[in-house]
Amino acid sequence: RLHAIGVRVALDDFGAGYNSLTYLHALPVHMVKLDRGLAVGADPVHDLALYRSVIGLCDELGFSVIAEGIESMAQLDIVRAAGCHLA
Repeated sequence: RLHAIGVRVALDDFGAGYNSLTYLHALPVHMVKLDRGLAVGADPVHDLALYRSVIGLCDELGFSVIAEGIESMAQLDIVRAAGCHLA
């Protein structure tokens, strides 16, 4: 009923704590908010690969993706290169 009136559900802090890929299947979510911890890696190549993997999976499942914790142009460049349009 909520979906019918325009309410959308976001899975927050994905990629941290107890969040799991099973939540993407088990919960009625429309959007995934990537945890800011994914943005603070020391290796840009590794960061890009991680973002591409998660964003690609979410795209295939039809979820919108928001990258949280983007605080520098370098981080923004990485999430853009990975295909994320919201930060």
